[in-house]
Amino acid sequence: MISPDSPLLCFAAGALALGFIGTAIWALLRHRLLASVGAILAASIFAMGLVGARLNSVNHFYPTWDAILGADGENYAERNPLPLPARDAFSVANPAYKTNFSPITDPETLGDSPQGEYLATEFRGPVSGFSQTVRVWAPTGWQEMHNLQVLVFLHGYPSAPQRAPQQLDIGRTMTSLIAAGTIPPTIVVFPTTLVPGSEPTCVDVTGGPATGTWAVREVPTMIAANFPVSTAATDWTLAGYSYGGYCAGVLGALAQDTFHQVFLFGGFDSPIYPPLNRPKYADTYRVSTQFAAAHPFRIYAPVVTRDPDTQELATALSGIAQDQDVLVTPVNNSGGHNWKTVRTELRSALKWHGGVAPEKSVSGNYAPPEASAAAHDSAADASLVITVVTLSAISCLAVLAVFRGWRKDTRCSQIAAVIGTVMIPITAALGALLTGAIATGVVTAAADLPALLNLLGI
Repeated sequence: MISPDSPLLCFAAGALALGFIGTAIWALLRHRLLASVGAILAASIFAMGLVGARLNSVNHFYPTWDAILGADGENYAERNPLPLPARDAFSVANPAYKTNFSPITDPETLGDSPQGEYLATEFRGPVSGFSQTVRVWAPTGWQEMHNLQVLVFLHGYPSAPQRAPQQLDIGRTMTSLIAAGTIPPTIVVFPTTLVPGSEPTCVDVTGGPATGTWAVREVPTMIAANFPVSTAATDWTLAGYSYGGYCAGVLGALAQDTFHQVFLFGGFDSPIYPPLNRPKYADTYRVSTQFAAAHPFRIYAPVVTRDPDTQELATALSGIAQDQDVLVTPVNNSGGHNWKTVRTELRSALKWHGGVAPEKSVSGNYAPPEASAAAHDSAADASLVITVVTLSAISCLAVLAVFRGWRKDTRCSQIAAVIGTVMIPITAALGALLTGAIATGVVTAAADLPALLNLLGI
């Protein structure tokens, strides 16, 4: 059976869409109204299916049909979170943490202009028993360096962990900042925390995978056993995007003995997946609750005004911040919940880490955007409104052209009707894609459309 992330599914959906478009044109030219309408609807459905298949083929959100249907998913609803083991239980002297890294050749990870070295290994934690891929970016010549700093970056859910390095343009970003002396030589670690067939758990749970232990105890130990990195927590940073931003918050608070600071990109305060979102645990596993017991902390949590979760998180963190804490919440009035925004915010966070103060930052106390900022956002959204209206207008014109083609036999009407028949499935697919992107916050303005194209691998 074809897997849902197979390119063959894209070809199949595309072939069926084209077949029904051809059928619709044939029925239209012969004035068979019901047949043409049915074929156009079928072509639109398969065109939307093609877009969905392409998204999944590029990003591998759902690699199996059971993952889509939830048939092989673990039920964590009744399980309980477990505490994070003490750091001293994990030693680089343990030979289980020595592993072989191989150069990455996958273009999904490298992107179009890789700089530095990209390495990967399959690592099974000796304590957790959890096994997944760990990818590492390192500056060229890292073997001769000493006391490298470390940035561990957690992906979101659903997600394509293998694409995170190129989505962040990590090679170009890190190489330029290191070369400029803005930050010291640093490696970036991308652990894969996906649990096959299941929603993520972020922390260890009874009867389930010990992803928390693996991500912030075993992976750091493995990195220290294989790379010439610093042993000081002040040189280690935990970061994440979206659900990874939430996890970086919770795990960063629990593992302050390993990570001196955290970067929370597109994150949120309250848990959204079981078992942490159960009433019994929801308050305990808020990011702000965890950090309320982890002073002093250093948090860089950019606020994206079109991403309400980031505002809620900053407000909650401000409410628990004390004098000895460092809370930096630069405000971004133009970004969205997408990789384009995170790429920019990561560069700013690294500059801040290197001593460059971010613009429009607030340290210690965060205040929600003022009315003037909200008005600015509304004006900026006009570009997206124009995009949606334009797409709707094209769709309406296509329907009108098809309708005229049914009623008139003139050559111009027939040509227009054929063009309309082709455009209706295209606009339906684009409309569905844009609607989903707007609903999830990936697109908040026309300027975000390149981020959407990137998800499609274009």
